[in-house]
Amino acid sequence: MVIHSEKSLAYDIRLIAKDTKIKSVKINGSAVDYSLEPGIGHPWLTIETPEGKKAEVEITYQNPNKKHMPELKASAVGAIDEAYHFSIKKGKIVRLHDPQGILDRKQSSIKNSKASVVLKNKPGAHTFFVLVESGGESEMWLPVNLNLKEPLEIVDGQLVIKNDEAFAQFAIENNSQENINLKGTAQIAGTDFPLHRMIKANTTSDLVTFKIENPSMLTPGENLLTIYGNNKQEIKTNIVNWELDDQLSGAYHNAYQSHSIDLSSLVNQDLANLHQNKYTPPQPELFYWDNIPSTVTEYGLNWWQYRDGQDKVKPSLTKLDYEGGDHFKSDMGGIPFLITKGKENAVFTSLYDNFPDKVEIPVNVTGGNKLYFFLTVATNHMQSRIENAKITVNLEDGTQEILPLTNPENIDDWLKENTSSAYAQSGFIQELGDGGAHGNILSIDLGKAKDIESVELQTLSNEVLAGLLGLTVLEQK
Repeated sequence: MVIHSEKSLAYDIRLIAKDTKIKSVKINGSAVDYSLEPGIGHPWLTIETPEGKKAEVEITYQNPNKKHMPELKASAVGAIDEAYHFSIKKGKIVRLHDPQGILDRKQSSIKNSKASVVLKNKPGAHTFFVLVESGGESEMWLPVNLNLKEPLEIVDGQLVIKNDEAFAQFAIENNSQENINLKGTAQIAGTDFPLHRMIKANTTSDLVTFKIENPSMLTPGENLLTIYGNNKQEIKTNIVNWELDDQLSGAYHNAYQSHSIDLSSLVNQDLANLHQNKYTPPQPELFYWDNIPSTVTEYGLNWWQYRDGQDKVKPSLTKLDYEGGDHFKSDMGGIPFLITKGKENAVFTSLYDNFPDKVEIPVNVTGGNKLYFFLTVATNHMQSRIENAKITVNLEDGTQEILPLTNPENIDDWLKENTSSAYAQSGFIQELGDGGAHGNILSIDLGKAKDIESVELQTLSNEVLAGLLGLTVLEQK
């Protein structure tokens, strides 16, 4: 590498070292002193040159054909509250740096090139760093990127429907670094299945399949599968199927009765007029694009609709103009919702001043098994991949079930935000009328009959309008 300058200068040069063993460093043909400083994934080679208008830097490594860089040997997945082992090849561990606080330092041990730590209960993607010494000549920080999960998880779950019979199918993933001998019972829709599997460390079991005794106990949407294992283990997941009503010819209607909750005392907005309102306080004029202030207009519309020349939007919600009783029958298995008829028909929450941040809805159903929520949400791409709102189910025993509402995981913009179709990745899309208007139907399966006191809807993100059109509870007959 050659550096030129018009003036005579002394350079401070900092380069990524390609190896840890350096034979010589020369500037303009003369050997100079250098130092190696720890960087992330490599050492930094630092050089101070004598003053001059030119510096020709020549770095010679001891053996260019042989790499001496330390290598990390570690799993990309770790189990919370369990031991996690890793090692370094071609290096010695000096110390650990844990900026995210995922390591139980009191239970950590380091011995030369090997280390063992215990991971705290912080699920998700994390990183800690290992300071490594190589041959006594250099140090570097090696990042350990890992996803913290429960020691055992249910994966690949599905319901297999064949000739009006239903089967649960799933596998069990061992995220720990120890073999696990799992003995217990798998339970779904009132069926108990004895389970015994030896699952090797960091592997997934073979598929487990068993017949569900009474298919009418299965309902559209989430069906809770729980494994009760030895040592009081409880492993839970939801097996999701929104087509069950068609696949099982509406069998669940024979097993459950519905309680559609009356929201008439809480409704605060006519859905069709949602974007006729001016929302306060106004957003700052950040001019996100062209002459568009921020990403949302004063009418709660995202900028895509605004650029189409629509200051206000009032879709025709023909599906809500239903006749024949008080209940709206959804397209998803005919789940009934009691939607208020009148000037207002939806319960909205928002961080805007127009609506409350949170609304609590009395339910007071004894022995409820499952809840369905008929939602409409005005959101936008700037609120993507974060929790826009949440639903909290308060049970009589003091416990809660929480359903995060995340764009686009299970909600989307109710007018499709300039897309050709609804884009929520889960849940059931209920069409409402023209202009792409639709709602999201979501569910929570409680697994067994529980007394439900109330449901809370709370908005968590700016520029979001989260509304509830209907709420229905299923109770086993």
